Amino acid sequence: MDKNVLPAMLAFAAVACGALVPTTDLAAQPLPEPPTNVHELPPVSNFRAGADGLAYPHFPPFRTSFDGRIGLRVNGRGQVHFFLLGPEEFTGHLLEAPRGVRGVLDRMSLPTADLFPYANSGSMSHFGARTICEKSGGPRACGDDDCYDLTLIGDRDGNGSTSLVSRDVRVRIRNPKTGSAEIADIVPVPGTLTQAIVEGFPDSGFVEPNVTSDGRLFLLKSSSLSADWTWNEPGGAIDVYPRGSRPVLYFYNDDPSSACDVTRWTEPRPLSHAPFDSRINRKYGFARYEFRDVEGNAIANGEQIRGSAYPWLSPEGEMLLLELGGEMLFYSADGIGVSSRYPVSCGDPRSSDNCGLDDLLDTGKSLSGRIQRYERARNVNRAVTAVGLWTHGKFVELDNMLNYMDYAPNGADRQHLDIHIYDGDPQAGTDSVLIAHNKQLGSGPIPDGVDEGAQLGSPVNVWNYSPQMAPVTPRDIVWQVSKGNGITVEVPFDDYVDPHVFINAPMNTSSSNLKYRAVDALREMQGFNNGFRRTGVYTGDGFVQQVRFQNAATGDSGAASRDPAIGPFRFNVPAYGQGRGDIRIEPVALGGVRGKGAWLDGSAKIVFRAPSQRSGWSESRWLYGIFVDSRKGGRQHLFSTPNGLSVDMFPSANQIIFRDGDGVDLHFVDLPRGVLSRKKWAHIAVHVGKTKARLLVNGNMVDEWTIGENSAFLLPGSAFPGTFSIGGDSGAMPGVTGWVDDFKVVQVGFFGEEMELLCNHARGTLVGLDPDYAGRDLERLAMTGGRMHQLIERRLAAAPALMRGRYACYTDYASMNGALLSSLPRRTVSLRSALLQPRTLSAYVERPDETANRFCLSCHVDDHPGTLDVDTALGFRPGVFALDDPRRQPDQPQPHVYGVIPSGLFGGDQPSSTIFLPDGTALNPDEYLLAP
Repeated sequence: MDKNVLPAMLAFAAVACGALVPTTDLAAQPLPEPPTNVHELPPVSNFRAGADGLAYPHFPPFRTSFDGRIGLRVNGRGQVHFFLLGPEEFTGHLLEAPRGVRGVLDRMSLPTADLFPYANSGSMSHFGARTICEKSGGPRACGDDDCYDLTLIGDRDGNGSTSLVSRDVRVRIRNPKTGSAEIADIVPVPGTLTQAIVEGFPDSGFVEPNVTSDGRLFLLKSSSLSADWTWNEPGGAIDVYPRGSRPVLYFYNDDPSSACDVTRWTEPRPLSHAPFDSRINRKYGFARYEFRDVEGNAIANGEQIRGSAYPWLSPEGEMLLLELGGEMLFYSADGIGVSSRYPVSCGDPRSSDNCGLDDLLDTGKSLSGRIQRYERARNVNRAVTAVGLWTHGKFVELDNMLNYMDYAPNGADRQHLDIHIYDGDPQAGTDSVLIAHNKQLGSGPIPDGVDEGAQLGSPVNVWNYSPQMAPVTPRDIVWQVSKGNGITVEVPFDDYVDPHVFINAPMNTSSSNLKYRAVDALREMQGFNNGFRRTGVYTGDGFVQQVRFQNAATGDSGAASRDPAIGPFRFNVPAYGQGRGDIRIEPVALGGVRGKGAWLDGSAKIVFRAPSQRSGWSESRWLYGIFVDSRKGGRQHLFSTPNGLSVDMFPSANQIIFRDGDGVDLHFVDLPRGVLSRKKWAHIAVHVGKTKARLLVNGNMVDEWTIGENSAFLLPGSAFPGTFSIGGDSGAMPGVTGWVDDFKVVQVGFFGEEMELLCNHARGTLVGLDPDYAGRDLERLAMTGGRMHQLIERRLAAAPALMRGRYACYTDYASMNGALLSSLPRRTVSLRSALLQPRTLSAYVERPDETANRFCLSCHVDDHPGTLDVDTALGFRPGVFALDDPRRQPDQPQPHVYGVIPSGLFGGDQPSSTIFLPDGTALNPDEYLLAP
């Protein structure tokens, strides 16, 4: 057996403790120590007391109206469920609210028969998957109430043909946009029932429908093709989609005057055609770039994107979220017996039959039947992945609690399983993690939630005027994203947008779109490179392959668009990181500072092979950063670069040491005591300039020194092809023993406005410390002198009230949410806004010229309109007040709010009396949210 992989887990033996364990000797295979941060899993459990079994505050992923306030369950038999949503329910921020469903103010259900009593031919058995389309910009004031004119759109499920149906409804809200708001009534509009049969398409139903805010693009997933479907583009057939497969499709309506008209959606096209479709690829950001899979392989025009399910398209169409995961915990090595990738035991405290696990050994029952008691082969409901404008067309699997586990145990009691994956104490439960509820099959929906649990959604930025819902993660492009299984997290997109990121390794698995084409007739398996080799839907050979870690950098040379004005980026990035030694991809979102991490045992390592680079390579201004949670005190090799620079840590001596390619020590840095404590996360970063290098710990500069022009710290283009390596033996130096996470290589300048960016890469935000601040963690690394301190003070000269003399990068590595702007330590003040944009936006003043703002230039580049070119996005527009400027910063709310505006909705400066907006007009909240 190759030492660089975990062994295949073969036949089970039932043991007295009730666990199913491999018959192979696990003692010979070292397991990771339990992580430092073990968050409560799963997000929803049938056996958790209170708050309907949820572990965290949860905003459900409904399909919503433009303003986010009318929510609709995506599916449900017999009833159409409406929900009234709003941030007014909160007393604090969503992420810090009590656990349970949050943001739902009221609900009302209507029988399907009341909305769809008849179709154009035959009776409507039921209204299947559905969504909301809206022809107007938002609600209108009707007296003291808000009235919404909505179109319900979905499929006429079960009628033997592919049909789209729609019906207009009017929803009236009493006390709108307040904490006492309620649904007054929902009235179907007579004469608006419409049905459209999609001719020649072999499917009888659609699921997870989405409509863009202009009412013209309709995106969904096939429920199951009833026959082979040949996709024909002029010039010949591109692909044949097999019977039974469930591809993501879209329809487009060319007529802007017929929004929400289902009769205009007659020609389905596969998702992979979108970047090649000249009707939409310059209109909607998700189609701007040709798609590439997680490892950067181009996805051809019309090629089926394997495993794609539960799509959610943002209202403006710039980003698409979907789920690519179809991995299964249970499998068979011989087609008869059942094995598990990891040892499992019953997690149901009320079970009288060991969760039925013994039935897995009953070869008298079918293999598929035994396994599907716990997880279904076609539940492609894991690996939440983002693709679109902000990822430059590359699929990026998100590393957070949305992807809290890789496998598919669902919601029934017996599907609560303990998975034994750590070298912990079985009696204390530190060797195992409870998994369940990737989908709610077998149990009822979360009250006031979605029906099954796999749906995705986000309120995007519609409520960013509300302190209760505005993003509080200290990054620039942040959405709150929900999965229906009870989890809501904030997702920063900054590192995907930034074309200067060379490596971004969150320590989750990479995947390939075509890896399993030989064993996946229905094309539902994305090829996850987690070391396990699948030989069929229910069969496999175990962990016999090397693991690959995702490189989520998207600014690579494959990011060319169909738009000839958008050229390739400047980097040829590594396709992935390869694990060597006893190393695995974590099956749950633990082990990292947030999400997954990688365990290194002192000899294991991860290597990123970088190809040759294009001309114009810059050898300086590179940031190398990594999180480490060391379990040993001696000197250990942390990482090295292609030019031979090695970075070592020495926790018991509180030192960071730098070596050159010959093993000669170049520089030592002594750190304050306790910074590198065992079983405690620390972020170690090296920032290299033309003549100087810096060491940053937890986002704080602790040392700066001069380097020579031929220094090992510089990274010349001649170093490529070359390898970045994390851990592993380096000469006589052992590698790290412990957890590592978030390895990054980023091109970052040495200027004042980028100090916050350096802190952000450490998952922190810069704060000023008041004279009476006495918190030990920030005080230990506080910057009171040196170059970074000078840069901060110089940048704050425009805001002298914020100058404190002591500055620190505030981090919180113990919390699942991390450092939030909403919960800064006492006696500190946030510096983020002042550092990034010293000139405050004013409603009746032009937006300032930011074309020289180096923080903004980390994402906006002249040669890449896909990220908005510098002058267009950041230039000065004389005579155009910020109030009227169509450009919006990513964290700004929508520029128009319709309907009744209660007093104080936008803060204390808003008039004290309620504003009633006549039909067809809207209020621009910038008048109250921006400085006068």
